[in-house]
Amino acid sequence: MRDSAELRTALREATGADLAVAVSATVYDEIVRHEPRDLRANRFRRVTVDIRGKNFRADAWIAVTDEYA
Repeated sequence: MRDSAELRTALREATGADLAVAVSATVYDEIVRHEPRDLRANRFRRVTVDIRGKNFRADAWIAVTDEYA
């Protein structure tokens, strides 16, 4: 997912952001949505990641923030 156009686009479009994170649907469902520590589920948005050169397509969740700068 780190090579996905979706993640790169999200970071590029977020003015002032320093960090973009992509997690699998499983990680989001089992960890992020329960909001442990500083993870905030409302910062994530669902996307479909499609990396054609690697025959990879999956749902993922992306968050972009400058909070940790």
